[in-house]
Amino acid sequence: VDSVFPIGGTVTGTALLDGSTAGRLSVLSDLTHHDDATGDSHLAGTVSYAEGKAENGGIPWINADLAVAPLSLTTVGAFAPAAGLHGTVAGPVRLAGPLRALRLDAHLATQDSGTIEAHGVANLAGRDPNAKSFDGTIATHLFNARSVVTNAPPTSLTAAASVHGHGLTAASVDAVLQARIQASSYASVAVDSALVRLSAADGVLHVDTCALVVPHGMANVHGTLGLTRERHGTLSYAAVIDSLGAFARFLPRDTCVV
Repeated sequence: VDSVFPIGGTVTGTALLDGSTAGRLSVLSDLTHHDDATGDSHLAGTVSYAEGKAENGGIPWINADLAVAPLSLTTVGAFAPAAGLHGTVAGPVRLAGPLRALRLDAHLATQDSGTIEAHGVANLAGRDPNAKSFDGTIATHLFNARSVVTNAPPTSLTAAASVHGHGLTAASVDAVLQARIQASSYASVAVDSALVRLSAADGVLHVDTCALVVPHGMANVHGTLGLTRERHGTLSYAAVIDSLGAFARFLPRDTCVV
């Protein structure tokens, strides 16, 4: 194990290769990775890769139809330790299309039965991060962030979100994100519902809508927030609470002796 390839263990199973790297290459695999330190991962399915033809701008093409049962996020996290990944996910993952219109369809379940479903299309061709684009949706059901990220708070998140735009840097991103949250919880806070609409352009995040309804209260946030050092913004909020007792655990206590 080293910093370049920071995982160990053993890989067993079968992998059948067909084609050549000069044209089209296909792999039919059924592989299991075992590592006492990070756990087991099982990957089965087909992956095909083809070099792009000149008449199509030379854009590579990918077709992957895989079943992960499961995938150890601890193993994945070894490549990015700061992410704090752990646990497992399982389910079908499909990627298809040229890199300039690569489609993702995935339906994954965590080990505590929460689910994440994602669908979308992205342009990943070329080296310019400002030219890359994305358009997709993600839905979660009873998703517990702590089941996949060590330092995340415990959650039970049921929500649907969509995002579309282009640019992958804070200064260049031009995108719109909308999310609707149903009955959920974050840490020990219950959320009845929430509606969020965010947009970003020219290094500024616009909070167009952020309406949160919780037991005994509601809050609204709107305004702008700079995404780079050169850009600034102002956020405003309003909250209505019908019982401070419901939020007593979040309020500082008077420790003075009278």
